[in-house]
Amino acid sequence: MNSVEFDKQIQEMFDNCKNTLIKKGREYQSTANLGENVFANFQRGAQNVGTNQETVLYIYLNKHIDSISTFIKDMNSGKSITEVQAALTEPLNSRIMDAINYLLLLNSMINEDLEKESKTSNDDNKHVRYSSGFCAVNPALLRKTHEEIIDNSAKKE
Repeated sequence: MNSVEFDKQIQEMFDNCKNTLIKKGREYQSTANLGENVFANFQRGAQNVGTNQETVLYIYLNKHIDSISTFIKDMNSGKSITEVQAALTEPLNSRIMDAINYLLLLNSMINEDLEKESKTSNDDNKHVRYSSGFCAVNPALLRKTHEEIIDNSAKKE
């Protein structure tokens, strides 16, 4: 496959992922609060079994990962792709798309959790939130803290 064909396939997959995510998201949210809580389905499931929304999402995601894994194992057993696909109840590309969407949802859940954690922290200046969702120590705060340590050491001498 050349890069033009690859780019086209990736763009089609991303477009399909986004459309599916939006459509299914509406189906799983409460109609009374449509658009207000994209994680409502996961939170209801978590509440029902006494866990967190990320665990519920992982279980849903794992169903698709397991199906993809079975597909690969069946191909390795010598079956043709056509044979393996014929045995599926849902097309493989649909499973892959759903897995991508669950990972996107998980990323958003984690980012939301980080935002909540940051807001409830005693010292909001302790961390800087990057668009990737990862937190790191604020370099300016680290310099300030380092300078305070040096100043305190000098005062003790």
